[in-house]
Amino acid sequence: MLAPYWYAVSTPAPSRITLLSAKQEGPAGGEVRFGVRVLDASGLALDLKPGVDIGPGGGQLIGVESIAQEVPGAYMIALKLGPEAGPNLFRITAGPAERIIEIVAK
Repeated sequence: MLAPYWYAVSTPAPSRITLLSAKQEGPAGGEVRFGVRVLDASGLALDLKPGVDIGPGGGQLIGVESIAQEVPGAYMIALKLGPEAGPNLFRITAGPAERIIEIVAK
């Protein structure tokens, strides 16, 4: 009997950023954390630390740390939301790949 399998060849170029866990809201001025993973065109994880750009809302980057011991190729991003209620925008980047995250401060 033949078993189906998937064979992919990894490329070093980031293609997309996936969210492993994400909060859509948090307390104004509070800290939120979520996991991300950078993938290549085949969907394989790349061990590439993402960058974080702060957009409107007054948020701040606390840090980006590897959690590869738990999830291969994954990083935990810690952010501080702005002091006022409303949307906070963050742009997660890795090479040409990017993802915009909106977290609403309550």
